[in-house]
Amino acid sequence: MCKKAEQKGGTLSLRMAGCRWYLVCGLFFCTVSAVAQHTDSRADSVAMRILEASGGLDIWDAVPFLRFDFKLYHKRELVYAIQHLWDKKLGVYRMEMPGPNNEPYVAIFYPDDFVSKVYWGGSELTGHAAAAQMERSRMRYFHDVFFLAAPFLLFEPGVQRKYLSDISSEAEDVLQVTIPHWEGLPSQTFRFYSDRESGRLVRTSYPLPSGEDRSYVWLDYQEYVTARGNLVFSARKRAEGRAYLIETSHIMLPPLVGPDLFLSPVPVLQPVSGSVEPSDPLDSQ
Repeated sequence: MCKKAEQKGGTLSLRMAGCRWYLVCGLFFCTVSAVAQHTDSRADSVAMRILEASGGLDIWDAVPFLRFDFKLYHKRELVYAIQHLWDKKLGVYRMEMPGPNNEPYVAIFYPDDFVSKVYWGGSELTGHAAAAQMERSRMRYFHDVFFLAAPFLLFEPGVQRKYLSDISSEAEDVLQVTIPHWEGLPSQTFRFYSDRESGRLVRTSYPLPSGEDRSYVWLDYQEYVTARGNLVFSARKRAEGRAYLIETSHIMLPPLVGPDLFLSPVPVLQPVSGSVEPSDPLDSQ
C-alpha cells in the first residue's frame, strides 16, 4: 500500500514516485481492484522470493539514509562516477554528478516532485543550464536507484509481473516486469532472472528499440547491517557481450547524517578522481 508523505517531508520510499497519482478521487482503489483481477500468483511468489532474498520491504522502508556511488566502467577504465545520498524519511536527495573542469554538479531535490536546486563551483545555476541539470539528475535518480535496488521495485504501484514459464528452467525462474512510471530507465519492460535455490536476482535484461537485448549479470552480493535487520545488494552488474561494468559501491546505511550534507552547494561526497562527463551517460550503457 502506498505511504502518504507531505510535500518535502514525511515518509518517502521508492513507492512514492508512482503512488501519488493513484491517490486522487479514489482512483488508487479502482486501480488495485483492476490489478487484482489479473494477478499472476506464480509471478508474485517468485517476486516475493527475490524481495525476501534482498532483506524484505519492511527493513528497506525502515532505512533512514542511503549512501552509494554509481560507477560505469568500459574495458576496466572508469567512464564516470556519480555520488548519491538519500534521506528516505524526509524525502530529500543529494546527487553529485561529473561536470566540466573536473568540478561536479551538485543537485539537491525531492524525488516526489523534483523541486530542486543545482550548483556548480559553489554557485546556483539558473535558466537553461539549471533546467538541463535538473532533468539529468531526475533521470539519473530513476536509473541509478534501479541498478542498486531493483528487487525493492517489484511491488511498486503500477508494476506488472508475469511469470515466463517458456524460458524458466530448473535453475532459474524468469519474470517479465513492466515498470511504466519510471522515466529514466533504459526500458519499461525487463526480464528478471531469479536463482531458484537462493531466490536472488542474478540477471536483468531489456529490449532496445532495435530489437537487440541488453543483459546484465548481477554479481558480488554483500550484506549490510541495519537496526531492523540486514539488507543485501549486488555490488557489480556485468554487461553480457559488451565490455561494460556497472558498480554500485560505497553503500552505507547510516542511522544519522549531518543536516549540512543536504545544504552544501559544494561537493562533499568524495567524488572519485578521474571521472569525466560523457556526452550522454545513459546512452553509454
